[in-house]
Amino acid sequence: IGHLRDHGVPALVLDTGALWDEGSRATEIERMVAGASAALLAGDDAIVQTPSVPALVNATRLEGEQRGLSRSQTARRVSEALSEIVARVMNMTGQNRLVVAGGETSAAVCGRLGVRGMRIWKEIQPGLPSCVSLTPEPLLLVLKSGSFGDAAFLEQALDHLRRE
Repeated sequence: IGHLRDHGVPALVLDTGALWDEGSRATEIERMVAGASAALLAGDDAIVQTPSVPALVNATRLEGEQRGLSRSQTARRVSEALSEIVARVMNMTGQNRLVVAGGETSAAVCGRLGVRGMRIWKEIQPGLPSCVSLTPEPLLLVLKSGSFGDAAFLEQALDHLRRE
């Protein structure tokens, strides 16, 4: 993600502290949807991400613990917000190509989009293919877990999605 930001791709960072109250959650999701949709409708790429600053990640975990949630439940709450943002952006923009980084986030996004199966399309880097969803309206997806790919992979994935 840092590589993409360094190459001019705008990044919208989800305020995970806003996810605990329904009103602030709705406002934050709307902010993210509006920003990402505007970028895509202008012909640009957009990154929707959670904070990568350790202090903010720990604050989210701590807030979850204080609310009686396990780490996995807290992570699921964040992934569900990301998946809602992605689904709404795709609906607003007509987008049918998507790169998702992170295993839990990929599962949440695919679940929200109704993806129950995929067909491998083309390998971008070793172990990292694009896939076509087996949905009524096919989507071209690149799902990346944290342990694969080099620093330029996401840039290569975006280029791949533009060409295919």
